[in-house]
Amino acid sequence: MPLGLTAADRDRITKDAVNKQTEVLGAKMGRLVQRLALSRPDRKEDIASFVAKLGDNAVYESYTLQRAFTMVTATAYVSFTANKIYPWVKGNGATSPAPAGEVAIFDRITLVAQHDIKAATLAELLEELDVIIHWGSKARRDTRIPFSSMCQSWIEEANAGNNSGTLVAGNRPRHLRTGRAYELDLDHPLVVMPQDTHPSLEFAWNEDYNANTAPAGSDASLVLNAIFEGERLAA
Repeated sequence: MPLGLTAADRDRITKDAVNKQTEVLGAKMGRLVQRLALSRPDRKEDIASFVAKLGDNAVYESYTLQRAFTMVTATAYVSFTANKIYPWVKGNGATSPAPAGEVAIFDRITLVAQHDIKAATLAELLEELDVIIHWGSKARRDTRIPFSSMCQSWIEEANAGNNSGTLVAGNRPRHLRTGRAYELDLDHPLVVMPQDTHPSLEFAWNEDYNANTAPAGSDASLVLNAIFEGERLAA
């Protein structure tokens, strides 16, 4: 059955929809700007100019970034102070500044260890390793937390009676799982502003243990995947 809408009715509905869209997007943009201002007071002038530049063409979306990090090459841990994980896509094979046309706001960080990591290596990492979060603002003190607070992994442990670490057909391997994601404070997320170079993750051995040069149970490379989850504002 026809709705019987007049031209005036249709015009009013269209205007209401546009007004509601403007209201919702305005509230969302306001919330994002508040989070940016709280987390990056060092870039408050840049925040205002960036939002103004985006204008009505702004794209707001949920955003997940995955970065790979080689922690062990051959039989030795890499130099943690010389190697960091940056929460943006690398360019030209080297660490580059963050993209110019977007702002990323990350609320959750997970480190995924490759599944064939040996039990002794995973135990060593969970017990002895720390992660240092370098925030966007250099004025904000670094946060140091246990690796176990953001590690997710599962490993296969041979149950073949040969102690070789090799899975054997017909045997049931035991699975050791750990699953954690580190939730950041909603008022202080990890914010990446255009052309940033400072936000990053760095590893360090807990001061209660001796620094390790070689992993306890591995004889091959070990790669971690760092997953950053949040939202992105872009042109």
